[in-house]
Amino acid sequence: MKFTLPCNNGVQLAIAAAHGASDIGKPPGLLAVYSLALLPVPGPACTAGFAFSSLLHFAGDMGMAGSLALHVTLAGMAVVSTELATSALLLYMNFIHIPILVAKLCASGSFYSVFAMMYTMLFFSRKQLPKLDNNGCFEFGHRMQLLVVCHVLLSYM
Repeated sequence: MKFTLPCNNGVQLAIAAAHGASDIGKPPGLLAVYSLALLPVPGPACTAGFAFSSLLHFAGDMGMAGSLALHVTLAGMAVVSTELATSALLLYMNFIHIPILVAKLCASGSFYSVFAMMYTMLFFSRKQLPKLDNNGCFEFGHRMQLLVVCHVLLSYM
């Protein structure tokens, strides 16, 4: 399942998308996990893996009950307005998830990861990445979903 996310704030999207660059600070051998994103995984399996990974990833911020509540809330919002749900998700990512990630990385002395992530955020913001289509939407397809799965797997290694 591909998601078409209306986005009225490209900078927020750029920052959220770039936070995965924190993985650059991991030992090089572990980065091989990202090769999974090159496999020909069927769409339904990509989306199922993404959904599970997303639940697990945000559970690291707020516990599984909090993550479930967030996901149910976002899904309910999306029924009413995908733009509202996307905005809410980006607010969560940029003002809760990423600051928690930065605090964890700093506490563990992973300053290279913080630097890599911040540099990528600035680069993505400057270059307006990821690109939006002519309707101001971001296509969150299967390959992107697999990248999230890889990012979450790596966060537990």
